Amino acid sequence: MATYGSYEAVRDLDHDALRRLLTDGDRAERVWAAWALTAILGSQSAPDILASGDLSHSTGIRRQLLVVLAGLGENLIIRTLAEGDPSPVVRASGCQYLMQTWQPGDVDSADFLRFCLFADPAAEVRDEILKSPAFDQLELSLEQLVALANDPAEQVRGRVAVVIHDRFPTAEIVASGLYKRLAVEDRRELLLELGQRALAAGGEERVLSAAEAQTAEGAVVLLDLLVEAKARFAWSPLNALASRRDSTIDLRVLRLLTPGSGPVALSWLAYSIAARLSQEGVPDWDFIEEAWQPLMESLDGIPAAAVNQIRPNMEAIIRYAESIPAPEPDQTEAGDRRLYFVDLRRKLTAMIEAAAGQA
Repeated sequence: MATYGSYEAVRDLDHDALRRLLTDGDRAERVWAAWALTAILGSQSAPDILASGDLSHSTGIRRQLLVVLAGLGENLIIRTLAEGDPSPVVRASGCQYLMQTWQPGDVDSADFLRFCLFADPAAEVRDEILKSPAFDQLELSLEQLVALANDPAEQVRGRVAVVIHDRFPTAEIVASGLYKRLAVEDRRELLLELGQRALAAGGEERVLSAAEAQTAEGAVVLLDLLVEAKARFAWSPLNALASRRDSTIDLRVLRLLTPGSGPVALSWLAYSIAARLSQEGVPDWDFIEEAWQPLMESLDGIPAAAVNQIRPNMEAIIRYAESIPAPEPDQTEAGDRRLYFVDLRRKLTAMIEAAAGQA
C-alpha cells in the first residue's frame, strides 16, 4: 500500500529516503522519487533548467535532465522514468539514454529494454528503441520481430520490416509468416514495400491471395505489383477478386488473366463488357478495349453449352454493335471501335446460331 499520495509528499524527503523509495516504493512512488532525485542532481549540474519551472509538471525539463542523469551514470533513475513516467516522450528519452549507456553483457538492462519494447503503450518508446544503433544487441528472435511487424504504429512496422529483411535469410522470412501482413496492411508505402519483397521471394500466389483479402485500395496496390511483374494466372485464383465487380480491380484481373482461360473466364469477360456497354453515360472504354482481344481469343473452341450460358450477354453486345452509327471520316477511334464490334457481332451471331442448331 502506498505511503505517499502525491509528488508533493515525496519531494521534500532527504536523499537517502528518496533512494530507498526509488527501489521499495510502489510504481507511482518510484516515479515521484525519481523526479525528486532528478531535481537534486540537476540542481548541482543544471540549475538554469530547474529554474524554468516545476519538474513534476514539465515534460520538457524532465526530458532535458535525463542528459544530466546519463552523464552521472544514474541508470536506476533513468530506468524508473523510462518505465513509469506519465509522458511518452520522457519514457522514450529514458530508453534512448539507456541504449546509449548500455554495456554488452548487462542482462538486466537488456531484459528491461525488451520489456519496454513490448509492453509500453506508446509508439514513441518502441520506435526510439528500434532506431538505436545498439538495437541489435537485444538479440530478438525472428518470431519476436514479426510480432512487432504487426504493431499498430506505422513507423514501428516500417522500421521492423527493414530490420527483418536485413538480418534474416529469405527462406526464414517466408516461413515466419511475415507476409501474412500483406492481407491487412493499411499504409500504402508499407504495403508496397512488403509486396515488392514478397514478390522478390517468389511469392506471386501469396501476393494475389493477400489482394483478395485487402480493401479495394490495397488490392489495387498489390495487383499493380503483379501486373508490373508480368505475372499471369488461370481463372480460378482470380475469381474471388473478379466477383467484387469493382471496375479498378476488374482491369487488373483482366491484365493478369492467362489467355484462353476457359468458359468461366469467357463468361466473366462477356458479362463485364455487356455490363459496361449498358451503363448510363460513356462506357468504360479502358476496360472494354483491353477486353476485346482476350474475349476474341476465348471464343475459339467454346462448346455449345457454354455459348448458351452466356448468350444473354453476347446478345447485349450484339445489340450495342448494331446501334453504333457509321462514324465521320475524321473519327478514327470511333471507326476502329465500330470495326471491332462488326467483327465481334458476326462471330457471336455465328456462335449463337451454331449452338442453337446443336440444341
